[in-house]
Amino acid sequence: MRLIAKLLKLILKIRPLRKHYFGIYKKIILPKKIFSKINFITKYDKTLKIKVNLSDWIQQQIFFIDYSDLNGISFLKKTLSKDNVFIDIGANIGAYSLIASKLVGKTGKVIAFEPVNSIYSQLNENITMNSITNIFVEKKAVYDQNTNLDLFISNEQNMGMSSILHHSHESGEKQNIEAITLDSYAELNKLAKIDLVKIDIEGAEINALKGMKQSLIKFKPTLIIEISDGILENSSVNSKAIYDFLFDLNYEPYNIDKKGNIQDFSSKDINYHNYIFLPKSN
Repeated sequence: MRLIAKLLKLILKIRPLRKHYFGIYKKIILPKKIFSKINFITKYDKTLKIKVNLSDWIQQQIFFIDYSDLNGISFLKKTLSKDNVFIDIGANIGAYSLIASKLVGKTGKVIAFEPVNSIYSQLNENITMNSITNIFVEKKAVYDQNTNLDLFISNEQNMGMSSILHHSHESGEKQNIEAITLDSYAELNKLAKIDLVKIDIEGAEINALKGMKQSLIKFKPTLIIEISDGILENSSVNSKAIYDFLFDLNYEPYNIDKKGNIQDFSSKDINYHNYIFLPKSN
């Protein structure tokens, strides 16, 4: 199967063929689990290395088509610069954090929150493999209070779906995790600024936002947030609650295209769930 994976990766280097990848995944790779538990160390964003598990949907995209979120990564590259502070809430294996570390440079900082045991270990492995020193990993969740939470761990087909909410990808495993507000973290670590925050935490986004209210008011960072009505069905809130919370803090929502450009919020892509929020002063 490793040979088949390498061959498919080679075929998908022909860019016009990449449009067929998602069909191949849904019809063959996922139902037959043909790449289950296969690990590779592969090139990432030209100059980085990243360890991926091909059982997982996100990691498989990185292996076969370079990125799991081209729109968001393109925006990251247009937005972050030297000396910036980037907060990655729900860092997973580092798809955002590894690239951000290059962009912010030695004088900048990346703070990556990832509480899931196995993903936390893989994230640290990817950081060490690239000899990165400006990513600071926190094995914590970001929430609206400092507490402990039960996390319902996702299965190997979608390892990034672990959530404090029950969900359709549960493995049956549960992990008790430490949670902290970003306001508390910023105060404890004497953060002088926050430039960009990415939040992808499977339905708990509103909780994280409530726990960073003072940081949003003080630092006015740009936000990238995953907002999926499908995921929020398991929550007590809907997407409107997130928009209303940020509107009250003087933030406006935008979409992103594949080149990382922000677009009017009305130009919605129904298949893409990451949104940019900018303070109105920007």
